[in-house]
Amino acid sequence: MKLIFVEPYISVKLFECISKFVNKVHLDIDDCGMRVRSVDPSDFCYVDVFLAKSFFANYEANSKYNFGIDVSKFPKFLSSLASANSISMIIEEEGLVLEATKKWVMRFKVNFLEEDPYDLPEPRKFQFDASVEIPSSEFSKLVNTASAISNELNFSIQGNRFVLSSSSGDYSYSGEPSNEIKIHKNGNQDVSAFAIASYIKTLAELINKCEMVSLSIGNDKPIRIDLKYQDKGVFAFLLSNRRFQPHPIKVSGRDGTSLPRLTVTRLPEFLLYLSNCPDGEYSRFLREAGFETSGGDYCRMTQQLNLTERAKGKIRLAKQGEIFVNLMQNDTEKAKNYLNGLALSNIESYKVLMESLNERPFTPDELYEEINKKLSEKSGKLIDKQDLSTLLGLAIWCGVLDRKLALYYLKKGERV
Repeated sequence: MKLIFVEPYISVKLFECISKFVNKVHLDIDDCGMRVRSVDPSDFCYVDVFLAKSFFANYEANSKYNFGIDVSKFPKFLSSLASANSISMIIEEEGLVLEATKKWVMRFKVNFLEEDPYDLPEPRKFQFDASVEIPSSEFSKLVNTASAISNELNFSIQGNRFVLSSSSGDYSYSGEPSNEIKIHKNGNQDVSAFAIASYIKTLAELINKCEMVSLSIGNDKPIRIDLKYQDKGVFAFLLSNRRFQPHPIKVSGRDGTSLPRLTVTRLPEFLLYLSNCPDGEYSRFLREAGFETSGGDYCRMTQQLNLTERAKGKIRLAKQGEIFVNLMQNDTEKAKNYLNGLALSNIESYKVLMESLNERPFTPDELYEEINKKLSEKSGKLIDKQDLSTLLGLAIWCGVLDRKLALYYLKKGERV
């Protein structure tokens, strides 16, 4: 089956947007059109996109198709298709092909998932308390302005007024659109809901291509954003109503020179997530999405390893980070060796640990004392038992230290 997109540019932007939210999607294709569904890994966003027959040229579906695909690498190549003269979606026996024609023909194929985690039942039907239709240009301006104050936005309907507000510390903002909006309320009660600005701003190019934005909100409910694209489709996104809960960044007994407190096995997950954020992401949003600790430990550790860098207030992959992610996706063993090399070059206490272990056997107390003795002679910066746990966890993940041996060096109950 071959489907030709009527408008290549908007098709590329749609799938770019979807792949920024999620890693895998489920597609249903029948004689009514195409439906794309998924949920992001942190359960912050539900994607439900319907593309009508008119979204395609000469749409013919002789049978029903249901399959899942991995879209995690879509952002890496979709931009090269944006200026294509035509783009087609071809369904083959083993996978899906995106074919683009410029002065040459490009074909990108992705195999179907053997196990499709997003062949989902219909989402729970929320009874929203209110809805509002607002011109897309005004909506974008309100979001952009409010997000300058905070990444957490409050959407509320107060009486017959729609208000978008944000606050952070001593700063606050509230904005109202023109009278062109349409408000519908179930009852007289005021309605308020929260959403993360970064998710909404990810939709910016889609929003700007649609005339109106339809918002459905309710107290203690997620926000639903419906973007009707002409008569060709509806792009729907349900955004979590979970609010950011601030935690003190300063942790007792810890300072800026101590090693980050983190679970090393989640470090690759943090970097893979950043690989889908070409412009980087704010630390607060990473915490809200569950990829960062309150103390910013994953940012600190990856910066120590030269895997990430800060730019304009955001954390993003550095060149070494891009290399590591590419290795993770193609050769895990090489990725582990690469990370071990970075740790040896950039974390002095890790290098001392590995040197000590190669010298002779130690009891746990002897190893701890030996590392601090050598560090004291070199720089005067000592480690504590939690630092040792982090170092051992890193060595285990890199495959240079047996897990049983690492556990021997820790007190019972300590986590590597």
